[in-house]
Amino acid sequence: MDSFFNLIFENFFIVIIIVVAIFNFLSKAKNNSETTEQTNEPTREKPKRSIQDLIEEKAEQVRDTYQQTRESIEDEVDKGTNLFEEQRQKQYEQLRSQMQSTQPKEDQKKEDFSKNKLPDKNLKERTKSDGISIDGNLKRKLTKQGLAESIVMAEVLGPPRALNPYQNVAMKRKGK
Repeated sequence: MDSFFNLIFENFFIVIIIVVAIFNFLSKAKNNSETTEQTNEPTREKPKRSIQDLIEEKAEQVRDTYQQTRESIEDEVDKGTNLFEEQRQKQYEQLRSQMQSTQPKEDQKKEDFSKNKLPDKNLKERTKSDGISIDGNLKRKLTKQGLAESIVMAEVLGPPRALNPYQNVAMKRKGK
């Protein structure tokens, strides 16, 4: 036992560690006793509210926020509806002005087309003098609809597309 005390007291660091451990142990014990005394003291009590009162408060808060949200949404919808109606009215006016401006042009085109038509007698005389025979079927084909129909028929009656299949740019470069 004597050697044990000699070992402890000869090493100064061991002595410091033992002293610090004792000091911590005593301070923790003191803090624990103070906290138990504080919990035993009656604290200032808050007025206890019943659950019903809390529920009523929360319900009132929810009603207020719901009402505010509803009013803000209604305001936004009203603004959006007004903007939509204004845009629709502007578009309608623009369309009406465009339609009014295009109608005189269409009437003018019809008049020009009717002026450029040759009477049947002059057409027959010109074809006989030129040596070209044109029948009545060709006159019908020289309209807008007739020309479109002729282009479609040329595609239908022309060589098949399989003889000249589509090739993208990379394939065309590869083939060259």
